Amino acid sequence: MITSAFVLGAGLGTRLKSLTKACPKPLVPVANKPLITYAFDHLIGAGVRRFIVNTHWRADAYASAFPKAAYRGFPIEFRHESPGILETAGGQALGYRDAKDACADHDQQCDCDNPPRRRDAKSSDPV
Repeated sequence: MITSAFVLGAGLGTRLKSLTKACPKPLVPVANKPLITYAFDHLIGAGVRRFIVNTHWRADAYASAFPKAAYRGFPIEFRHESPGILETAGGQALGYRDAKDACADHDQQCDCDNPPRRRDAKSSDPV
């Protein structure tokens, strides 16, 4: 079972300029909830119990949004990319050390019953 997941959270959100001047894109509210929480909810439904989130732009906003470094009682470990942003692959490398089972992007949402699954290391077919 997948128990920890790395969620990409360091993007600059340049295409959402006016919305991301004061907060990182994953914290932009959608239906009164930070965008990243939709990914958390999906992952919790799949059995994830721990999150690792990389941060960069307006990283301090995460502490305000999640003052207990937790969501719905599940711990969130924030890893800051500094001094420069590492881009997607660098961010994944930063989080992958401890969340080898799943990686999620905060802004690619799916309302479906397909939980994340491990892949067999010997093939590209899901196990």
